[in-house]
Amino acid sequence: MMLILINAINYTPPGGEIKIFSEVKSNFFIISIEDNGIGFSAEEKNRLFKQFGKIERYGQGWDV
Repeated sequence: MMLILINAINYTPPGGEIKIFSEVKSNFFIISIEDNGIGFSAEEKNRLFKQFGKIERYGQGWDV
């Protein structure tokens, strides 16, 4: 979870917004993070949470 929060901080523009939500559902504690950063393409979403699934954007004009 910490890496997802760090990602939100790194890729949300100055003055942007990061929201953190939590809930308990069926004896599980669920934490969600929402931001208004640059987001992911459909292809990038498919690579999330997979081994070696890091998404690189340096030099592509996406630096915040």
